[in-house]
Amino acid sequence: MLYVLILVLLLAYFIAVPVLLIVLLVRTQRLKTVEQRLRQLEVFVRTPLGAGQIAARVQPSAAASDAGAQSAGEARAATAGMPPAMPAIPRVTPAFQRPAAPSGELQGLEQFIGRKALGWVAVIVLVFATGFFLRYAFQNQWIGPIGQVTLGNLGGLALVLAGARYFVRGRRVFSQMFVAAGIVLMYLATYSSFGFYHLVPQRVAGVFLFVLVIESGLLALRCNAPATALVAVLGGLLTPLLMHSDHDQYVSLFIYLGVLNAGVAALLSIRSWPAIGTVALVGTQGLFWFWYVENYHPEKFAWALGFQLVIFGLYFLRTLAIGIRDRRSGLEDLLGSLGNAVWWSAAAYVLLRPDYRPWLGTGALAMATIYALSARLLLGLGNGRLLFASLAIAASYIALALPLQADAPWVAIGWAAEAAVLWWCGLRVRATSLRAMAAPFAVAAVVRLLAQDEPIVFRDPFWPLLNEYALTGLATVACLAAPIVLSRRWLPRLATLDRVALAIGTVTCTLLVWWIVSVDLFGYFLTESSRHLDSQNWRRLGQLCISAWWAIYAGAVLGLGFKVRAALLRWTALGLFAITISKVFFIDMAGLDQLYRIVAFFVLAVLLGISAWAYQRSQVGRVAEAV
Repeated sequence: MLYVLILVLLLAYFIAVPVLLIVLLVRTQRLKTVEQRLRQLEVFVRTPLGAGQIAARVQPSAAASDAGAQSAGEARAATAGMPPAMPAIPRVTPAFQRPAAPSGELQGLEQFIGRKALGWVAVIVLVFATGFFLRYAFQNQWIGPIGQVTLGNLGGLALVLAGARYFVRGRRVFSQMFVAAGIVLMYLATYSSFGFYHLVPQRVAGVFLFVLVIESGLLALRCNAPATALVAVLGGLLTPLLMHSDHDQYVSLFIYLGVLNAGVAALLSIRSWPAIGTVALVGTQGLFWFWYVENYHPEKFAWALGFQLVIFGLYFLRTLAIGIRDRRSGLEDLLGSLGNAVWWSAAAYVLLRPDYRPWLGTGALAMATIYALSARLLLGLGNGRLLFASLAIAASYIALALPLQADAPWVAIGWAAEAAVLWWCGLRVRATSLRAMAAPFAVAAVVRLLAQDEPIVFRDPFWPLLNEYALTGLATVACLAAPIVLSRRWLPRLATLDRVALAIGTVTCTLLVWWIVSVDLFGYFLTESSRHLDSQNWRRLGQLCISAWWAIYAGAVLGLGFKVRAALLRWTALGLFAITISKVFFIDMAGLDQLYRIVAFFVLAVLLGISAWAYQRSQVGRVAEAV
């Protein structure tokens, strides 16, 4: 009997709302006609033509009365032998007189606070008060579960009816406030009926909840009230918090939030109202992670992952529909697309990592494929923003697949190769966006190589340059340098920012080779010194080899700069020579024996002399050369 009563009550207000929509449609047709006529009249009066016609109708009567008075005065003056009076100045009647403006900005602020802000604060306070009252009444056994659900439904329906009455009267602000408060109360009652009190089975309650979300959207659309829709979404998100129980009802929570977000996505497909989608997505993810911290268990894995997949699919399809249908997108759409991908990736990583870690890289590649296909759909539609966002997200997933799936030494190589491909493709198709996307991956590869892949402690013996660190580092540099070398043939058509990026990349690759080989030599001689008795002699030999390497490498870079006519390389070589000279004079002179010191100075002197001779022969100061 209780289930029958509850079903009857729920059906009553679910049927009443469509009937209310029909009544609103009939009652507001006449009001719309009157509003349109008033707008046309106001526009006509404010135009110069309309104002002139009104003035022409008003001024003849005034002029006629003035002329009659003047002719009577002249007749009386003629009979009395007096000169005629001066002609009267015609009166000018303004064609349109605007109402007086408010005395100041303070009055406008006061009107806003009194008419709108206080009302919406009252709606929010009413929602919290109702939720706390229902919870307190249940805990103290004041009202039974059926009574609370019934009161919530009846109260929500009464508020919606009051809002409809105000809407018919043309008071839109009060209408939106009452309708929004009523919708939130219905959310509270419906959710509590199955998520808190267990009065209705979840499947039945899910159907009722779906109908409620649809009717809420229809009310917001019919009244053209985005504020009502936003408050309804906020109330829907606050409902699980206000009706929070000690027992984990995660199935009810996921069904409820899934239906709510499906309604939001359907509403936004009809009206592109701002902030509603962002609030729904952020609030839903906040509720999920609040639940995860408190109640997650591996037994709930399927429901948690399925819920996140549904939310991601809803907002992904909505963003794709915006790009295909509207062919334009705003900042909120771009941030929403990025946020949706980030939220889904974080949830999938946290949920899948304990048991499915080997599949994370494959999943990242699958997501990259999905976003690449969406970019292909947007390619010919002229929506450059969403196209760039889809490509950036696809490239980010590829970059994430490398550390998730590959061994550590291959991560930097993969990022560098991706940067090279993006730069080269952007150069060939003349797409600035692709070239811009190459920069973050190049920076990530360099940071990874220097901060994580570089060995801190050298323990096992190894061969110089034929080890994991040196080969990985040089392969990364080769991937970064290849597009720089190939870009020289297109240098004249590149923009200034592209040339700056090439210059930074050239210097970075040059210094990376110098640094990687230096660290490798230092580690080799340090390891050998620990394996032999004459460790001091090995360390001195290592210092000599490092100084010789610096000088030889600086000379090679200088020669390459002369050959390809690149002043930037020559300046980099001069900087390396300066570092080498400082090391020889301040470190080698104090720490090396006489023989090693002589060899170091001799090698440096020869290389500096050759460099000076090359400068004398080239005469670079007399010609202007490209960087």
